[in-house]
Amino acid sequence: MAIGAGIAVVGLFLPAQAHAVDAGVWPELAKTKDLTATFTQVQHRAVLKAPLTSTGTVHFSRPQDLSWVVETPSKSSFTLKNSIATMSYPELGTNDVIDLASVPDANRLATSLLVWMQADASAVDRDFTVSYSATGAVLVPKDAQLHKLIASISLTLVPDPWRVSAVSLAEPDGDRVDISFSNVVLK
Repeated sequence: MAIGAGIAVVGLFLPAQAHAVDAGVWPELAKTKDLTATFTQVQHRAVLKAPLTSTGTVHFSRPQDLSWVVETPSKSSFTLKNSIATMSYPELGTNDVIDLASVPDANRLATSLLVWMQADASAVDRDFTVSYSATGAVLVPKDAQLHKLIASISLTLVPDPWRVSAVSLAEPDGDRVDISFSNVVLK
């Protein structure tokens, strides 16, 4: 599975008075309309001798407008606007556009990965079993087909203002993508 193209979001706002992470986090996260951040993404894959680290920027606007731009080690981008996904690799001269509405499996994966980003409480409840801790949440897909692609999505939350500071996407084969965020700007 190519999670490396990167679908992830951080910096979603939680009120300062929140004391614990629980199911009440989703409506608070949903209040953020726009965010921008820099990221460091580390891919841990069995086929790689060493983890692959990439850096770049992410921008998310509601309802479903995502831009994930990798600057190092090589330039690439992933954008999603509604159901249209665009993947670009300038150094290779490629630019692929896919209407996810016409590819049900890809649409299901993108929708499920974005559900926590969009902080849609009913969709999170419908699609995932969620366990909460003092520092975050772990989402495990309920759907067996989706679980074959993603074992879990772990979110780390930090206060002042509350936001997602890191995401770990675990795949069933043991591969993992860890993403941390900095320079978060919320609107």
